[in-house]
Amino acid sequence: MSLSKIDAVCKKCNLKAMPKKSYLGFQEFVCPSCGGEIAYPLTSNYRAFYWGLIIMSVIIWIFIFPHLKHKIDPMRTVFSAVIGFVIFASVLVRDWNIRKAMGGRGQPEKK
Repeated sequence: MSLSKIDAVCKKCNLKAMPKKSYLGFQEFVCPSCGGEIAYPLTSNYRAFYWGLIIMSVIIWIFIFPHLKHKIDPMRTVFSAVIGFVIFASVLVRDWNIRKAMGGRGQPEKK
């Protein structure tokens, strides 16, 4: 599914461009004339997906971990749940920072 052309406008050049999805789901584009990188927040579907992954990692950590103590290495389970939580939370924190930087004005964060 390709993205439609959004109002991804470079502040210096006033150039509209087609954004590309980053690996984590952010819409980003690089201005071809000045080279400025502009990032847009996650769409609501990506945001819901990351919240779901955070909830799943917490459920694994709280409810499933106590029952696995004698069956597998407990530190591996806790480590993977904590690492997953940290990665997914950092994505949501970056999304929150981008949305905060836009401030309802429709102006994206410059990297």
